[in-house]
Amino acid sequence: MLLELNSIKKDFDGHVVLDNISFTVGDKEVVALVGENGSGKTTLLKIIAGLKEPDSGSSRKQPKDARVSYVPQAPEENNLGLTSVEMGVSPDALLKLGISHLENSILGDLSSGERTKVYLARLTSQEADLLLLDEPTNHLDIEALEWLENYLSEYEGAVLLVSHDRRLLNNLSQKTLELKDGKVKVYGGSYSFYREQKEIEAEAQRRVYVVQQKKVKRINEEVREIKSNVQGLESRTTGTDHYVRRKAAKAVKGALAMAKRLERELQESGVPKPEPDFELSAIFKPRKESSKTVVYVKGVTKNFGDRGIIKPLNLLIEKGEKFALLGSNGSGKTTAIKLLLREEKPDTGLIEVGNNVEIGYLPQEQKSIDSGLEIIDDIIASTKLDKTLAYKLARRFLFKDEDLRTPVRLLSSGQKSRLALAKIMASGANFIILDEPTNHLDIPAREALEKAIVSYPGTLLVVSHDRYFLETIKPDKVIFL
Repeated sequence: MLLELNSIKKDFDGHVVLDNISFTVGDKEVVALVGENGSGKTTLLKIIAGLKEPDSGSSRKQPKDARVSYVPQAPEENNLGLTSVEMGVSPDALLKLGISHLENSILGDLSSGERTKVYLARLTSQEADLLLLDEPTNHLDIEALEWLENYLSEYEGAVLLVSHDRRLLNNLSQKTLELKDGKVKVYGGSYSFYREQKEIEAEAQRRVYVVQQKKVKRINEEVREIKSNVQGLESRTTGTDHYVRRKAAKAVKGALAMAKRLERELQESGVPKPEPDFELSAIFKPRKESSKTVVYVKGVTKNFGDRGIIKPLNLLIEKGEKFALLGSNGSGKTTAIKLLLREEKPDTGLIEVGNNVEIGYLPQEQKSIDSGLEIIDDIIASTKLDKTLAYKLARRFLFKDEDLRTPVRLLSSGQKSRLALAKIMASGANFIILDEPTNHLDIPAREALEKAIVSYPGTLLVVSHDRYFLETIKPDKVIFL
């Protein structure tokens, strides 16, 4: 055993984030830590790394001098003014990740993907017994993801990994920890094993809920029958029949006690009501049909200065196709999209968009959403859906009932991404373009998006580095830039 956590507790402003957390990490064990955004995963990693103090409980390493290396989700402020060399990254490590040209670049001047690669390069320069990785796959292209997976699979130490990359988790993890409502539940297997167990648990809960509801219905019917019989008895007796009336009152009291006892049992059982599976294919249906040819591209090139971003590109997208555009960071994927949208002009070649093509576009870097509207009203205003359908759409994208009256400007980046995706999918557009749509989304939100895409009958062009996401939506065609 390399790491042991005992009864870790942490709260912020009275809100319990970690509640009596206990688990172990063995030598050379790869452990996945999963949970929704905001569930406390980063806080837990920082406590293990010694960057935060728990309110109570202990974190113990064995041996005591075991070395721990932490890769944060976002760079620490005190590193933004440093170069990779000043951070202790070896030139060889930069070379392995294909970023040797960034050796003397200031971290704060780099893109998010480049910063992540610098931190991963620093990781290879260190000899740690335990790696704590907080979203190391954010902003990485597929080539870098595969490098990271290979590196971790051959790593001699232990790894505690937080990631929304389900393919990475499934290929590496030997144990999965789920952090939910401040508690950790341990599943002794890979991510796929964890998902299978969650489905079994959900089905068991559904069955218990059905049994409970049948019991509720039966007891409520018995209570109504007793009340009806008592009312009939009272109408047939006079006010002097005290014995009969006392007996009737006792019967009603007993029935009400039975109903209250059932209510208490249901509360103590803790079995939640299953989430409804809203069918939304009608909401996602385009307003109008496009021509058979949606986009035709022939011999398109685009240069910025002396750098050729788009080399001769030929592309045909037809109605109803799901199309994936893949490539390394900087290969020109976003530029290609901007050319299709006519936000950029090609240097050479032809781009034609078909008749009646209506485009819905979700950019990789979204503009700040400062709407003063509440979530449900913002959806109605953007999509023109009625309130019932807007509610179903919001629930499908994981907004709870209590969230719907939250002003949009107060949402987190992940919540804003979910809202933007919901509105795009229900916009009525017959050609939807999504540029890295899983950025900022946790695993439940990615699964919600996948279900929406499978239900969407229009034409789709998606840019993504999420391998599991691409496998799930099953694009008809893939083009590499």
